[in-house]
This record gives sequence, structure tokens and C-alpha cells, in this order.
Amino acid sequence: MERLDRRLGWFFACVLGAVLGACTTTPPPPTAAPAPAPIAPAPGAPAMPSAPPSEQAPAWSHALQRMTQSLQEAALREGGVAIDRTADDQLLVCVALRAGFDAREPSPRLRRFLDTFAAQLRSNPSLVTSLAENVPTRPAQPIVPQPRARAARRYLLDRGVQAGRLSIVLEGTHTGGMQFVRVGEGPCLELLVTTDEG
Repeated sequence: MERLDRRLGWFFACVLGAVLGACTTTPPPPTAAPAPAPIAPAPGAPAMPSAPPSEQAPAWSHALQRMTQSLQEAALREGGVAIDRTADDQLLVCVALRAGFDAREPSPRLRRFLDTFAAQLRSNPSLVTSLAENVPTRPAQPIVPQPRARAARRYLLDRGVQAGRLSIVLEGTHTGGMQFVRVGEGPCLELLVTTDEG
């Protein structure tokens, strides 16, 4: 009987040890799933379009920059002239009529300024100019004949500028009434210089 109890005790001890050993054993870590392979495009499938390039504003040309610098120096010498770069990269010159003209003909100091203007146009054949008189008018008034703009154009033609590069603007002005205060001397003659796209 004692031998049977001893065997039973040994049997239960083995069973208990096996159970406890199974509980304390660390389970193996789970196996990570493999990453999916990239899907190759089907043969002949069109490539994905790339983002369109951003639109750029027209470049301020080297010819306009050179002309601006030269005219600014001439304007400082002669006075009565304002020079500006427009928002769409054009060169705007505003000559006060009071200072720039004797009656309807260019004054001596405007002639000196136009000499520089003509020289720059001759050396930069890609540039063209439109001329307009910026004067106050009422809606009921007819379009003015632009005598000073025509006189300035004739002077530039006499200095060797090609006729096709000089145009007269009859339908109003380039910038409206804002240019009246630009030079502080009332109405003005506007010369708008731009690069010929043709």
C-alpha cells in the first residue's frame, strides 16, 4: 500500500510538472506577413501624366532693361519725364506736355530725350512703341487728333526709327487718368515700349 501511494505521488508530481512547464513556456512570435509586391503596369498602358509646369509671367527682356536704364539717365538730365515698368512687363514713358512741347512741336529738351529714345530703338530692333496723348476729354467729345503724338513720331522717324515700329493710339490712352499725376504737370504724352512678338 505504501508503495502504491508512492507511485501515485510520483505520477501526480510528473503531471503537475508537465502542466506548469507548458504554462511557463513563451510562445513563438507570430510570423509577419510578406509585403505585397508592387503591381507592374500592363504592357502598353499609358504612363501617369506628370503635373503641368507652372505658368510663368512674360520675362522682362534685356533689351527693355537696357533701354530703361538709358532713358532714366536722360530723364534725370532733361526733367519732365516719368519712366515706369508696367505690371505686364512693358516700359511706359510719360512726357509732360507742358514741359515737352512748344505749341505742338517737341521742345529742345524733349528733342534731346527723344534722341536717346531713338538711339535705343535703333540698337534694339525687337522693340516697338505706341504713342498716345493722355489728355482729359468728356464722353461727348470726339477723339482728339493727337498732334503732339504725331509730332513726336515724326521726330523719331527723322532719327532713323522704322515707321512700322511706331504706332499712334487714337482710342483713348494707355493708362487713363492715373498718368496725369505721375509727373505732376498735367496731361502727358505716353510712349509704351514692348517686345515685338511677331
